Amino acid sequence: MMILTLLLLALQTRTGPDLSAFPEASPRLVAAAPAVAEFDHVTLHGYEVRGRNVRAVRASINEGKPADLSGARHDAVTFWNYRWQFSGANGQCDPARTEVTYTVTLVLPDLATLDQMNRNDRERWNTYFSGLVLHETNHVRIAQAGAAGIQQAMRAAPDCAAAQAAGAAESQKVGAASAEYDRRTAHGRTEGAVF
Repeated sequence: MMILTLLLLALQTRTGPDLSAFPEASPRLVAAAPAVAEFDHVTLHGYEVRGRNVRAVRASINEGKPADLSGARHDAVTFWNYRWQFSGANGQCDPARTEVTYTVTLVLPDLATLDQMNRNDRERWNTYFSGLVLHETNHVRIAQAGAAGIQQAMRAAPDCAAAQAAGAAESQKVGAASAEYDRRTAHGRTEGAVF
């Protein structure tokens, strides 16, 4: 029996700008956001932020923060990319054997001068950063659940054309769920991501 891989389709949902401006996370950022760094399929990137007080740090964030797909700039962003592959036997595509993989890229501010801030400002940063990480972690969870939903929908399709359509429809739902989450939380402000 011949196993044939028929198609590898990369559906880029929330893959965004060129992330080369945002290096992979420094050890300092990984230590500050260990829960994010431990997720499977997630790459953490950072942009360096500096300042000795809240005002200076806020200015540094505003200067360096990344843009989302619409071009709006936020303190942190999460992008994901789904790929699916159909396999089959004897040259026939079998949607029931669809495999969905994904990658997630998260960009967070990386405060290089935390130890130079006074205690009150450090506490304000830590509260903000915890809220920001919580918010972006929930975007990661939306993307992960989306991968499972895409695979389930595609595997239930009657043929590979319908499976591709189902995958595209489900990935659109993931984007809509993420946008709705941002709307409900005011991009994390209701979760403490205010600095």
